[in-house]
Amino acid sequence: MRLAICSCDLEHKNFVEVIQFNKQSQQLLKLDSFNLQFPVTKAMFYPNYQTSNQDLLICANDMLRIFSINQDQRKQKLTQKSFLRHEKRRQAPVTAFDWSTIQPHLVIQSSYDTAISLWDINREELEFTFQAHEKSINDVSFSPADPSIFASCASDGTVRVFDRRKIEISQQITQLDNQALRVQFNKFDPHQLAIISNNNNQIHIYDLRNVQHVLNLEKHEKEVNGIAWNPTCANQLLSVGEDGNALIWEGGKAIMGYNCGEPADNCGWSELNKEWCSLIHGDILEILHV
Repeated sequence: MRLAICSCDLEHKNFVEVIQFNKQSQQLLKLDSFNLQFPVTKAMFYPNYQTSNQDLLICANDMLRIFSINQDQRKQKLTQKSFLRHEKRRQAPVTAFDWSTIQPHLVIQSSYDTAISLWDINREELEFTFQAHEKSINDVSFSPADPSIFASCASDGTVRVFDRRKIEISQQITQLDNQALRVQFNKFDPHQLAIISNNNNQIHIYDLRNVQHVLNLEKHEKEVNGIAWNPTCANQLLSVGEDGNALIWEGGKAIMGYNCGEPADNCGWSELNKEWCSLIHGDILEILHV
């Protein structure tokens, strides 16, 4: 099982690192790393595992950077293949991005300057860019059913759903009191969104067919920092928070938990190895068996 980790340090140089987890020996092996100047906000492997493009990785910091992982004299080497950057205007820091599982040549990014941009990574061309919110955008997420549909959330507290075929029209899902930090479509249900906000110990689950009906998941004692839907089970969501807890939710209830002993910053769920998930706390990566 392969993972990508990255640093987010405002004072020092940063890096992206690819590591291998050996399930039999329970050991992590560093494959290669690449130094970067600016903090990395997200890293993501190619989302379609039925193709030969699995050795592509995108990282976001001052721009979107595309890496390839190649075999070089018995060692896997991480090489920057290309980058995606606006040519006609100054590039603001990239706060988040998502990679379409249906049309993997499409990548959508959000920026600190309130803009959302859609890229065709095969042609390395910008499809469009537009101002989506009144304040910096913190996250974007593609619909699992339609590559034209995507959601975004921002520091103005709004969460919106857009259709790139009618980009001038959006559906505002909610207006939160605090900054909306993360938004994620359920991997199986295109009507379901999970949302977390700043200084909030709740996870909000919205049904796009009736946004007035909100399911609030509340068991974290402090602020929730990260969420990840189970890529193989429609009803399971992983969350981590300032209380150090990693919780797995199903049907509105926390069915499993683990405490790492300090605030947990982020989490992920393996696409290929469904019984494994990961969490980051401090400078430590933990791999958990579910």
